[in-house]
Formats: sequence, C-alpha cells, structure tokens
Amino acid sequence: MFFRAVKTLSVSACEAPIGARHTTRLPVNVPYVVDNLWEYLRPADMPCRRQAVYASPSAASALASAATADQRHLFTAYEVRIEGEHRAAQIPQKDAREHPDIRAVLRLLQERQADWEALSWQSRKRAALLFAPACLREDWQSLVDEDAAARAFILDAAALSSFWHDAAIPGHYPHGEVFFELVGASTYRLAPWEAV
Repeated sequence: MFFRAVKTLSVSACEAPIGARHTTRLPVNVPYVVDNLWEYLRPADMPCRRQAVYASPSAASALASAATADQRHLFTAYEVRIEGEHRAAQIPQKDAREHPDIRAVLRLLQERQADWEALSWQSRKRAALLFAPACLREDWQSLVDEDAAARAFILDAAALSSFWHDAAIPGHYPHGEVFFELVGASTYRLAPWEAV
C-alpha cells in the first residue's frame, strides 16, 4: 500500500481513473546528468522515472512531501489503487534528491574538470549530451561507442551508482520514495483513506 497527497479532491474526482503519463517529466531536484545516468542504467523491469507517478509508503510522508507546512491544509493523502499492469520500485531515501549518487557523480565531474577543459571543441560538444535534459539510453550508448572521454566518465559514473541496486519492491523501506509506471491502458485511482 502506498499513498499520494494532492490538493483535496471531490468525491467524484476520487472515482475517476487516472491513466499513464504521455509526456516526459524532467527532474526538478536531480541534475540532468544524474537523471540521464539512471535512465541509461535502468533495468528493463524497473519503472522509468520520467514517466512515473511518485508516492510514499505512508499518508504522513506523502503529505510532508507534497506541500510546505503552511499549505498542507489544502492537501489530502489518498491510497493509490492501481488497476492493470505496472512497474513499481522504492528507494531508501524519502526523495531521490537525497540519493548518494548525486554527490558521487558531481564529485566525479569536479575531478574531471581539468580533463574536460583540455578536450577539443568537437569532444566538448559531444560530451555536452551528458548534461542535456531527458537523454535516451541510446544517446548515451552512442557516446560510449564514439567518444573516449564521455565513455570514461559514463563507465566510472556507472561503477559509482547504487540507485538501481538500492531499488526494491514497494514496502521494502519504511520511509523511501515510491514510484510506479503504468503499462498500456492501466490506470490508478486515489481512494480516500483514514487511519484506523
């Protein structure tokens, strides 16, 4: 069981099924280079974070994540009820912005700064793709295949990354962020929930 907190819904809105995202969600709190790394390394059976719906393992944590304290009275936590095929995962951190991969990758970038500055203009233009929003796995694979500097960075960043090793089925971590991706025509509903 997991929860989403949204601005309080009418009873009829709770009954309405919500379908899959058809647009890419760019990260707000995760650098694009890290988001691209996570997508490059994502196992086929794991949800795509760019198409995912985000949730929490408890109503309280959903409310805390959804709004600032002064706005929280406008929000309600609902139980997420998925109907149909989906992929779901949970990480140990309450929010992906707290994942240690972010610091590790940014540290790696700092270590490589002098090397990047010494690259030719053409190599720097290719390497810029590392930082572009919503790069596809195929984009990064092209860099691995075609550019030595980008390949070295990607392989070293991949070796540092623990994001997908940490990811587990929802319910595994008591406070960790949950994210799920609907498959095909699957939907979910937000059901009113009251603590027992």
